[in-house]
Amino acid sequence: MPVNEADSDITPEERAMLDEAFLMDPLSDDDMSLRKSQLDNTDFEGELLNEKTLTNEIAVTDTATKDLSSPAGCHTMIIEKDTAYMSLQESGDSLLGPLEYKRFEKDSNKGMVRLLKKNGRTEGWYYFQSEGMQSVRQIIFKMSGDSLSEAYGDIMMKGDTAMFKYPHALQFEEKHSFVKVNCK
Repeated sequence: MPVNEADSDITPEERAMLDEAFLMDPLSDDDMSLRKSQLDNTDFEGELLNEKTLTNEIAVTDTATKDLSSPAGCHTMIIEKDTAYMSLQESGDSLLGPLEYKRFEKDSNKGMVRLLKKNGRTEGWYYFQSEGMQSVRQIIFKMSGDSLSEAYGDIMMKGDTAMFKYPHALQFEEKHSFVKVNCK
């Protein structure tokens, strides 16, 4: 469990150096590029976007009826009373957007996901806030038609970041996948 920074004995300068060291410890060139990526407000042809995915309002679009082989668009996952909602924008092999897990009678979390598409999967990082603390978690989805199945497996901690201990031995939650829906 991440330590509350107020209870920590590291100075702000040391924390900044640790954060920088973490960012400079890339798992691959693609991961490093993804960590530095940002969305712009234009499409591939340079025209302004009319979507508001970086705010609390998400534009109503017809993404659920577009190319189902692309993970871009809005997705929801429901397991009994637990729900999750994710809206992904695509730029080349990168995906970025908000992700929120609403867990019944448990702490929910909300943040941004940054992913790279490779080998039928999307892999990246979920930067989120839960219980008043900022955290980072590695996140991997298997793409299948219009759904994204989230990976699970043994986790290890590196600072405030949760990572898969055995990324090649993951299982995927295919029974309760994120399915493509019309954006809110």
